[in-house]
Amino acid sequence: MRERKLESKLILGRDLTSNLDVAFNTIQEVNFGDGLWSFGYAAGLNYVFFRAYEGSEVSSASSETGLEKMTLGVELYGGLGDSHKGLTLDGSSTEQYAGINLRFDCKNETHFGVGGVFGLTDDSEDAIFRLTAGYEFE
Repeated sequence: MRERKLESKLILGRDLTSNLDVAFNTIQEVNFGDGLWSFGYAAGLNYVFFRAYEGSEVSSASSETGLEKMTLGVELYGGLGDSHKGLTLDGSSTEQYAGINLRFDCKNETHFGVGGVFGLTDDSEDAIFRLTAGYEFE
């Protein structure tokens, strides 16, 4: 049997400085098979610690690699319960994670990332390692 789900997110973000931003997301998912609604969240803080263009100068590292910026981030995410159990942050019934990531943005609209999170509750995986890659279309 195929699973049919719909996920929606409300994404809120704010630049605190030119190099620091904060974001908070709410996540809602409905399973059309059993009607179960699941709820979650994600929060993050990102700091850009390298930019290729400081004023009108291009750094030598950037011109050789095509690197535009590097960003270090910390994140916290997890479940908030469901429509059967109710909303909760109880560690015995939800997965909660905290971690760190590093993202590299290149001049050709591609980006790459590496990061990982550690489980904070008994229901969580011990650790999750991620590699990401993306391309922005305009």
